[in-house]
Amino acid sequence: MVNCRRVLLGLAIALLVTAPVLAQDPPRRGGPGQGQGRGQGMSPFGLLNEKAIQQDLGLTEDQVKKLESFTRDNRPPRFEPGGDREEMRARMEEFQRTSERELGNILNADQMKRFKQLRLQSTQRTMGLGAVLRNPEVAQAIDVSDVQRESMRNMGEEMQEMMREMRENQVGPQEMMEKMQELRKSMDEKIEKLLTDDQKAKLKEMMGEPFKGEFPRPGMPRRPGGN
Repeated sequence: MVNCRRVLLGLAIALLVTAPVLAQDPPRRGGPGQGQGRGQGMSPFGLLNEKAIQQDLGLTEDQVKKLESFTRDNRPPRFEPGGDREEMRARMEEFQRTSERELGNILNADQMKRFKQLRLQSTQRTMGLGAVLRNPEVAQAIDVSDVQRESMRNMGEEMQEMMREMRENQVGPQEMMEKMQELRKSMDEKIEKLLTDDQKAKLKEMMGEPFKGEFPRPGMPRRPGGN
């Protein structure tokens, strides 16, 4: 029951983060940064502490030690509820730029490219396709249209309404988890249908070779080394 509640909490966080973003105006094309801040206080570089990720990247022992310090010291800025959205976005983008410059001093070019692929894959698995498409770099690379953005905004609003109804109905943890999983799967299928074959091909290329390990689930804290 404890694990069920943790997974449920993680899925709730993922959906709560994704839904409002889908309902908002996406970042403008060409915007700086990766746009992958996944909630206040959550580091977008936490994957680097996972042993399976480190092995996939082919990290040396020296790199692992440097990354432990990097992920410990690089925490996203904290935001007060109800704060200015543009200011929060600007601060997060600045955090992304600065952190990635520092990370580039630890990883080589091939490792950095692969890490970006793994981040996109992790985002899709834990938060859904909508969260991937709100990444400014992805949206620009696959040329997301205004019509597609409007459709995703509408989907986001529908998703928020369904989540509100689930909370009001106060269903049990297991049923709630199953419904949220179904909701995320349904959202992914709808969003995928919006994409052209060319967009799907470009997105697949950006995400790279599928990761053979298991990404950490939201709400399931992991210790350095992924143990």
